[in-house]
Amino acid sequence: MPDGTSTGSAIGKAIKLLDALADTVEPMSMKDLGNVTGLPKPSAHRMLSQLEEQARVRLPDIKSIMQKLTVDIGETVNLAVLDGSDVVYIERVESSQPLRMNLRAGSRIPVHTSSTGKVLAAHLPKRRRERLLQNLELKKYTEFTITNLDKLTDELAATRKRGYSISYQEYMIGLIGVGVPIKSPSGEVIAALALHAPEARMSLDIGVACVPRLNEAASLIGEIFTEDAGHMRR
Repeated sequence: MPDGTSTGSAIGKAIKLLDALADTVEPMSMKDLGNVTGLPKPSAHRMLSQLEEQARVRLPDIKSIMQKLTVDIGETVNLAVLDGSDVVYIERVESSQPLRMNLRAGSRIPVHTSSTGKVLAAHLPKRRRERLLQNLELKKYTEFTITNLDKLTDELAATRKRGYSISYQEYMIGLIGVGVPIKSPSGEVIAALALHAPEARMSLDIGVACVPRLNEAASLIGEIFTEDAGHMRR
């Protein structure tokens, strides 16, 4: 008689998932988990949810992903969404370093001054982006703030092309930022993830070198956002 542990059985699939998770110390995206186990993404997620209910696994939440990223890069990370001409931080994990910018979840920053704002504006549909730009008050906060509409338009085009945004002392002297989009499975940009750091401790070039790690975290967070939205619709 079959022992119930063949790779096609439910138990066999669960064992494959647990083995894959046991072999890594890093959070895995559903895509990566599917590649390792050969299971379709919906099946992998359904089985992981069942295993979580039985306390066999613990799926990462958004804040835990951000906390790990902060430890990894040694600087503050934040999660933001667009609200009118501002970006709003909906989650933020501060660095343990003594010198840092003390902002809380709920803080608002002008779109044109921040890496999160730029990456969100850059990925808006064309008409929405043009309407946003026409209504922006390009207030100057530092000598580096972009206050020219044509220059900001070019900066957003460059952001779309390279896949990440940068902010160099544009909101506050001495502060740099690098942001990446958080996407749904359909490719829609639903939020932004960024690092912030004092330039005295992290150069912009070093910040840009963190983009692959930001993208990995953004992919995991995007999956959580999408699954949460799916649960809300059901």
